[in-house]
Amino acid sequence: MSWTNQELATAAQAATAVIALVALFRPDIQRLIQRRRAIIDVHPAGRLEVGFGNLGPTIGVQGTLQAIHRDAFITYSRVTVVRVADNLRHDFQWAVFRPQTFGAGMQQAEIASGFLLSVAAPRRFNIQFHDTGTLDNFRQSLTDLQRLWTEHLQAQGIVLANVPAGEISKAYDTFYQQRIADITLIYQVIDRQFYWIPGQYKIYFEIRSTRPLKNVIQNFFIHSIGGREYFTST
Repeated sequence: MSWTNQELATAAQAATAVIALVALFRPDIQRLIQRRRAIIDVHPAGRLEVGFGNLGPTIGVQGTLQAIHRDAFITYSRVTVVRVADNLRHDFQWAVFRPQTFGAGMQQAEIASGFLLSVAAPRRFNIQFHDTGTLDNFRQSLTDLQRLWTEHLQAQGIVLANVPAGEISKAYDTFYQQRIADITLIYQVIDRQFYWIPGQYKIYFEIRSTRPLKNVIQNFFIHSIGGREYFTST
């Protein structure tokens, strides 16, 4: 089959148009490839810290986040804990960013919020997560206990600001003895919500990002929880 000069000219124009179109969309194609290749690596460090108190059940995780190929904006993080023995499951929402240095007080902690994770600058993190759902189950009991304590102080004419630190425990012991019946009922409600018992636990640490939109989950396994425990990746 032979081509006429007109057909060759038309084919050349079409090829030029395709090349121009590819050149036009090449930056978008590169961004799409880069977005698909974007990775967020999680490098845990130190110990996993569990707690239970006025903030409810808490869990502290620390380590480093590293963005690969593309910057990412971290929008949210949470931890899910599953007790192996009975599949008891609890979700923990991020609450505060804690100081990275030892000896720093909680007053230096920041409310957890979104942040930019740059490829050029991996970010160390020390996050405390709170199980607010469980806290809601005994929040009223904490309020009732605080009310009883306040009533006791007022009845005894005690101003805590004027009491030496070493004497406060004695004041509370007196309060406990006088109101033991009421306090016992409150403690029973709180105790029923305590689930940090020794045993095996699975930990799911989740990071969500936007631009690119990603959901990264890293799994850990705890052989025993009873205070401060090391955790290992699965």
